[in-house]
Amino acid sequence: MPEKKIVILGAGLTGLSCSYHFKKHRVDTVLFEKEKEIGGLCRSKKIEGFIFDYDGHLLHFKTNYASRLVRDLLGNNLKKHLRNSSVFCFNKFIPYPFQANLWALPFSVLSDCILGFLKKDKVFTLKDNNSFLNWIYTTFGEGIARYFMVPYNQKFWCFPLKRISCDWIDGYIPLLSTEDLIKGAIKKHRNCLGYNRVFWYPRKGGIESLVLAFVSQIENIYTDSEVIKIESKSKKIYFKNGKIERYDYLISTIPLADFIKMIVDIDYDIVLLSQKLKWLSIFNLNLGLNKKKLSKYHWIYFPEKRYVFFRIGFPHNFSTDTVPLGKSSIYTEVSYLPSKNIDKEKLVQQIIYGLKDIGMIERKEDILVKDINDIKYGYVIYPLDYKETLSKIFRFLKLRSIYSIGRYGGWKYATMEDCILDGKIIAEKILYRCG
Repeated sequence: MPEKKIVILGAGLTGLSCSYHFKKHRVDTVLFEKEKEIGGLCRSKKIEGFIFDYDGHLLHFKTNYASRLVRDLLGNNLKKHLRNSSVFCFNKFIPYPFQANLWALPFSVLSDCILGFLKKDKVFTLKDNNSFLNWIYTTFGEGIARYFMVPYNQKFWCFPLKRISCDWIDGYIPLLSTEDLIKGAIKKHRNCLGYNRVFWYPRKGGIESLVLAFVSQIENIYTDSEVIKIESKSKKIYFKNGKIERYDYLISTIPLADFIKMIVDIDYDIVLLSQKLKWLSIFNLNLGLNKKKLSKYHWIYFPEKRYVFFRIGFPHNFSTDTVPLGKSSIYTEVSYLPSKNIDKEKLVQQIIYGLKDIGMIERKEDILVKDINDIKYGYVIYPLDYKETLSKIFRFLKLRSIYSIGRYGGWKYATMEDCILDGKIIAEKILYRCG
């Protein structure tokens, strides 16, 4: 490959994977990270014997390549789990997926769900056939939509479902046949449906163990390097610390909405398009508890409005190394639009009240540790014009030898595996271009 300067912005999982895959081909890169620590949202915190990730992070594999790579990096420090999760509604725990375990519901709800599913092909379709709301009704019927799919997704997305497209859905929501539905209406479903039916997690060190394994394989990582502006025509990056870096190819994993603002010579129509980008923020409260064997579940979904969180999970069920002996831990997730000013103290109180209501906490004294992470970019929202907007933005960037990739750089709903593969794919693409 001819000598080319390749700069990567952001030392989260995608940026690290990208640098790793260039190095596999004996090509050097320079990787800059805004924070003083490497890892982005895949970092872990160690607090008074507890290990907390920045929100829940689990590994799911659809490809043999990603599975082999992570196994090679982590070795024996990786454990396989068969998902045990539930939906809490009607004051009881319904095995997940909701739509495949109707047997656990009150009879009137069960019958509504079955009848709605059987009539789903005849339901009224909304004006915009590509909307997520329309997809829910035509895929699951009125009953499942009313009792779970609509309230849960309205709570999660904080955005009108009729204005969300279906571009993100593929593989993420478990689908089922009429036979599966009927079987699940009679007894607990044996077929563990969904992309996350099996997952992996490090035995020790939290999810940051994967980040550290990548870091051990690569070089030229510079932290505390915040970008203040980019001149895309002259191919120069200016950093807050005074450094100026030239590049031939620039790979960014910075959230796209922020990254566009850094380019000083960007076309005005691209600026206007970037203003259409929408996202959810996540308020994550981690709790270390003075309780043993708190729950048998890995995580639980909450569609009802009376609980402020949409999901909670139990790190001690991923790895006992995440808690001191005889203790347990919970992560909780609340989504909100970034335009909303949240009262963090009030949210913490509402979360704890909800956990008390479902019996996870008995006394305030049970709480040994509180860890708050207010995550600006949690999930990308997919408006109906999502594809058109993104294609125009990426086309402009590509003409300037800039590639924006990963969960937030690529502005998409993505798993950890997707982020790892994004790094591999863009490295190979640039290597091919350079011959």
